[in-house]
Amino acid sequence: MHRFHVDGVPKLALADDENWDRGYSDALGALDNAVEHIVIVPVELEFHPERRVHWEAVMDNVCSELHLIPEGERCLAGCLHWTFLRHVLPDSPSSEIARTFLIQHELFEFAEKFADRFLSLIASKEEMVRYLFLTFPEIPKSRAALEYINSITGTHQKPIS
Repeated sequence: MHRFHVDGVPKLALADDENWDRGYSDALGALDNAVEHIVIVPVELEFHPERRVHWEAVMDNVCSELHLIPEGERCLAGCLHWTFLRHVLPDSPSSEIARTFLIQHELFEFAEKFADRFLSLIASKEEMVRYLFLTFPEIPKSRAALEYINSITGTHQKPIS
């Protein structure tokens, strides 16, 4: 909430001029959460190191279900999970499971390069989102927008460039 309401960081949302599509809207929400977790969980762990147990359990569950990811979503999911693990839980036992999965599907080098670039943009969510859509053009960028929330003026959206 602080990032959206105080810092003015946008969230990824279905573009206002698009017809309502719950599935795509939910997918954008999940994608936004994945991006946000890469940024905010390190801060959470800095102030509450006991939360590491929770995040280890989350990633253990995620990695136990990697084989269930549909082939068309495997690269995106693999890149985001790998980036999270590398940045937030680098010494996690889940890292080896994720690495093995990525190597098995010939995605490890791609995920490493993605993580390097994505993390270099961590100071700007707009840049992170642009890079995400550039890297994964199969996600319909024209249907998504960056939504800024302002308690005084309301919300407004900007297209993803």
